Amino acid sequence: MDKVRLGIIGTSYWAEGFYLHNLHTHPNTILAAICGRNQTRAEALAAKFGIGLVYRDYRQLIDSRGLDAVVVATPEDLHHPM
Repeated sequence: MDKVRLGIIGTSYWAEGFYLHNLHTHPNTILAAICGRNQTRAEALAAKFGIGLVYRDYRQLIDSRGLDAVVVATPEDLHHPM
């Protein structure tokens, strides 16, 4: 089975503690990109979880090539536009 290349939008404690931790340890996923408003926080999480691409604008992450799916891990009122 091919691995699923994922992007994640959000850098909160919830994104880190639930999504990133679980997806990082899943044998069929590759965390390929992360997006957060705080560049320093996004870069720190990218380093911690081995994520190669860091974005500050979710539209750039969505438009990036090579992702199979995107996880939106932001507050619920922001989900629709993303």
